[in-house]
Amino acid sequence: MFDSPATRDTPPGAASPHETVPDEAVLDETVLGIDPGLSACGFGAVRRAGDSFEAVASGAIRTERTLPLATRLAALQDALADLVADLDPIAVVVERVLFQTNARTAISVGQASGLALVVAARQGSRSCSTAPTR
Repeated sequence: MFDSPATRDTPPGAASPHETVPDEAVLDETVLGIDPGLSACGFGAVRRAGDSFEAVASGAIRTERTLPLATRLAALQDALADLVADLDPIAVVVERVLFQTNARTAISVGQASGLALVVAARQGSRSCSTAPTR
């Protein structure tokens, strides 16, 4: 499944980007959360099961720091596309960068965030960005 330089630590068991997801839309559906990053892009997915929620996937997609930037971004995009295809989430929620003292880190997190939003849109999932505290 992963022939790219990106690896997923833990394999998981068409709306416009930035669209909000109504509460009733997630009944008995999977929601995927993304903590974007280029070296490590964290993810977690939950599915509503009746009156409770169950975790269905979690882990991190990692790229090798020694590879060229374009190769790492392509690998991350491929791995995110595989993840979204595997889980088929109704919504993808991407953590927004609020403050970053290291500009280089902020840029790479922004690039990973953009990739996650594009992958969600291309695969027909609703998506939005939110603050880490929400």
